[in-house]
Amino acid sequence: MNTGFYKLSRNKQKAIYGIGLAINDILFLGASYYAAYFIRFYTNLFAPSLVSYTIDERYVFYSLIYIGFSLIVFLLFGLYSFDKIYTGPKKYLKIVVSVVVSVFLTIGFGKLFEGYPFSRIWI
Repeated sequence: MNTGFYKLSRNKQKAIYGIGLAINDILFLGASYYAAYFIRFYTNLFAPSLVSYTIDERYVFYSLIYIGFSLIVFLLFGLYSFDKIYTGPKKYLKIVVSVVVSVFLTIGFGKLFEGYPFSRIWI
């Protein structure tokens, strides 16, 4: 029985699929940046932390830029393509390579803009 999603045209299915994946990536990338900042600034895992209840607004702004970089890279690698889903090991390689490229873009952004106010200890 074809109901809901399957009643839509193929183009609408592709659009919904791509948008759904992008929203999923935005949510999980945002959560991962928040978790990274929380671990970095609110725990004593790496260094004594200062007690604070907010994350610096600059980190939120740059996280949005990084998420944008990642989404563009994922799009360029065809990870949001409805027709290429479940293509096997090639898809997994594309995922790994696209994540590595987005991390290098993040590092490059940090190196390129010296006025960029964040810790460069990891670069």
